Amino acid sequence: MAGHMITRILQETHLYEVIDICHTRRLDNTSILMDVRNIRKVKELINKQTPDIIINCIGILNNQAKENPADAIFLNSYFPKFLESYCLNKKNKIIHLSTDCVFSGKEGQYTENAGRNGKSIYAQTKILGEIKNNKDLTIRTSIIGPELNENGSGLFHWFMNQTGKIKGFSQVIWSGLTTLQLAISINNMIESNVTSLYHLVPAKSITKYRLLNIIKQVFNKNIVIQRQDDPVSDKSLINTRRDYIAIIPSYEKMIVQLKEYMIRNKKIYTKYF
Repeated sequence: MAGHMITRILQETHLYEVIDICHTRRLDNTSILMDVRNIRKVKELINKQTPDIIINCIGILNNQAKENPADAIFLNSYFPKFLESYCLNKKNKIIHLSTDCVFSGKEGQYTENAGRNGKSIYAQTKILGEIKNNKDLTIRTSIIGPELNENGSGLFHWFMNQTGKIKGFSQVIWSGLTTLQLAISINNMIESNVTSLYHLVPAKSITKYRLLNIIKQVFNKNIVIQRQDDPVSDKSLINTRRDYIAIIPSYEKMIVQLKEYMIRNKKIYTKYF
């Protein structure tokens, strides 16, 4: 979900030479197909390309992690730690994407130093994979956005394929970004050389019920969202760092900007229009 958007936005800045690595499906004819579980191939690629920055967008999500714990352990835990270790004495900077799911959702308003208490296989593997040092960057956030995979599993993809009536959770609290805003923010953080652990989130959180209603309004979806007061969960993040202040638009503006971007690139996102 995040990888293709980050690739496109960084390419569009014309500030970088961007090389994208895909598993089974190329973004374009310059993409490199690779199974990163072949560590020898990964090392060869890093040594050949000598990238200044490696952005790790790879992840096995909730249901997949439960069904394939071995893959989740390798890709969510081992692989980012391998990148950190292999590039420790090199000039490469690692930018690793983490998640609000490292937290249980029982407390909410989690700071960077809050205890990571997520219990699922996905949560545990993402906890183990986080990188925290003075050279690299781990971004904790949560994202929504369009997917290239027809069988996408994200909230935005799910919602855009619904009809009739659906449930909207009024007691599930969220603080996150569109994938477009994530990509824009990563570009800004590269320019400012942000390192260590950063909670990349808006100043305010929102309920999933309210979020879905914003998407409905912006994308003119003819759908009824029924308010549902359970389950109760709050995985909202708070950014307490003051050495770098990320400028994040409102949820409404992020969704509007996402729609505008998708319309400009409609040939990629035909299934949503």
